[in-house]
Amino acid sequence: MPDDSIVRVIRVQEWMPNDANPRPTDGRITMVGDAAHLMTSFRGENANNGVVDVVKLLALLMPNSSKATDLKDIVSRYEEEMIQRSRPATAKARQACLGANHYAKVASGSPFLSRRTMLDEEERELLK
Repeated sequence: MPDDSIVRVIRVQEWMPNDANPRPTDGRITMVGDAAHLMTSFRGENANNGVVDVVKLLALLMPNSSKATDLKDIVSRYEEEMIQRSRPATAKARQACLGANHYAKVASGSPFLSRRTMLDEEERELLK
């Protein structure tokens, strides 16, 4: 790298969802998409996870009534699945961002070079 090269600091903006976050709404409100799991765009999974969030949440909401006890359970079940699915995607997106900006450190199997997370059969069926 030339001595006069501009060096920029990478400030990765992300939100790693976890089940330890306080929930003052008592399970009556939840988040989807970037509000629930903001990630860098280097793997192209931001919108994909947002769409899957909505599909999963609607699948839980549709066959049930909107009673508070049911809603609390629905939100809890949705958030549990969303966290398990989006935490790895958020971490891989971070690594892909860092790899894209420091290519010499990209190793075999890096999220920057690997395929995006694919939908499983159940998710494909939900999207039909």
